[in-house]
Amino acid sequence: MSVVELTTFTVRAERTAEMLAARAGMVEAFRRDRRGFRAARLVRVAEHTWLDFVEWDDDAAWDESKAKGANQPEIAAFFGTIDALVSAERGVRYDDEPGRVRTIAYGPAPSQAGELYLPEGDGPFPVAVLLHGGYWAAMFDRRQTTALADDLVEQGYAVWNVGYRRVGEEGAGWPGTFEDVAAAVDAVADLDPVLDVTRVVAIGHSAGGQLAAWAAARTELPEGAPGANPRVPLAGAFTYGAPLDLEAADAARAGVELADLDAPPPAGAPAAAWPEIHPAVAERAGEGMVAALLGGHADEVPERYALASRVGSQVLAVHGTADEVVPVKHARAAQHVEIDGAGHFDVLDPAGPAWKVLRDGVAARFAGLTVYELPPVDVNAVLAERYDLDYRFTRTSLWDMEIRKASAPDVYLPNVVRPGSVAKFGEGADFVRVSDQKLWLDPSRYGTVIERVHLDHRDQRALFYGLAGFGELRAGTGQPLFHVEHSVTGTEDRPLNRWRIVFLTETVDPALAAVFAELAKAEYLRDFIEVYLREHLGLEPRRRTPAR
Repeated sequence: MSVVELTTFTVRAERTAEMLAARAGMVEAFRRDRRGFRAARLVRVAEHTWLDFVEWDDDAAWDESKAKGANQPEIAAFFGTIDALVSAERGVRYDDEPGRVRTIAYGPAPSQAGELYLPEGDGPFPVAVLLHGGYWAAMFDRRQTTALADDLVEQGYAVWNVGYRRVGEEGAGWPGTFEDVAAAVDAVADLDPVLDVTRVVAIGHSAGGQLAAWAAARTELPEGAPGANPRVPLAGAFTYGAPLDLEAADAARAGVELADLDAPPPAGAPAAAWPEIHPAVAERAGEGMVAALLGGHADEVPERYALASRVGSQVLAVHGTADEVVPVKHARAAQHVEIDGAGHFDVLDPAGPAWKVLRDGVAARFAGLTVYELPPVDVNAVLAERYDLDYRFTRTSLWDMEIRKASAPDVYLPNVVRPGSVAKFGEGADFVRVSDQKLWLDPSRYGTVIERVHLDHRDQRALFYGLAGFGELRAGTGQPLFHVEHSVTGTEDRPLNRWRIVFLTETVDPALAAVFAELAKAEYLRDFIEVYLREHLGLEPRRRTPAR
């Protein structure tokens, strides 16, 4: 998907040659002067009538281009040949080719889509999910946060700037808006193999900040609640000007001014992207926008408020002391920073101090994680050099081993997982497993480890996300939670086994990293590969004594 501007116009016969001659200059000026310009296609539909397809990365790029108009002489020359404008419409392309910026749908509704921005390089890239604000109202959309996405990409992050159904759209509110945010975050698992899905955070402004904080708490939601059991748990969330106390915001009738079609917007507010939807929003805003979002006041649907008001433990809430839209008292979390003199919309300026606080928080969160990636193992090369065994893995058979190991870690990792301790909840590509595992820094002790497992058959990745709890079960507290990615790369005849682990630490723990540095020195294959050969294939992997 990308945004396509479809413009129909007429040109008099005597000026057709002039128009065609000016076309190349106009396109070159677009490439030079317009952010997000992709391509332009000119189609003749009648003798004097033409249809121009102009493709943009996103809505913000299209808006910026419209605002610039004929600011370049080559563009003015082309526009000057047009006799009359017949129509101008916006469309969305649904067959995007892979690129550094592309729009991807995660659901069938028009708002269930986002732009994926990739930095230069091969990855894996940590991921920031951006959630725009706007009182959860359909007049406002994700083009508010496009400049922030551009800035994050320059810092080396992949960015998933997402939309979601908002009040005034069919299916929005409770639970649709929350289900959309959950689906958008979980979609990170399948967007692109260069994304590091073990290092994902959410960043949200205003109403988007409330949704980001809620998304960070999804692992703590009860079974059956909207958004529970995430495929992609967040490593943290960062909010600015977010109404985190929904009961207090409801009592204050936050957003009730949207019921007045003539009310002036707050100072510094971005223009509504879809002003024509305002009447539909106004019909629902009379009791405040929190009630419109959740389908009632706090005393009418208290269970919805209890679920929607969850705030994850790894949330940094930032607020401006001059915020006239969301009171500071509605926006506090366990980790809270106030910026003296900052207003509600200051964070939307990537050059301003408010955004720098959030961006620095994201950098600190990623920098504090203890990450270790073992060198890729050429399994067949090690077999040939270190074993008396005439067997060669294919990429298919190595992935089969990973699938079996994911369901039976006590069989394949007997030196790590206590035999017989595994409980599995769910089947197929997504399930939860609970087991007793040796602590990485004290192998004499076991701790309960709860992991949400996702088997990505397309890219042959097995993802294990550590959870603090599942239902009534609780993980042990003897070590930090950790995420693991096991994957198979290489070719069918020369597969590579890869393994990386991310501990959710506040600061890097050198002792944990040292454990894996020792594992990287192993001269033989990991135990689970030998178990697969022995238990599943009936082969005996006899080790050779290494030459010294």
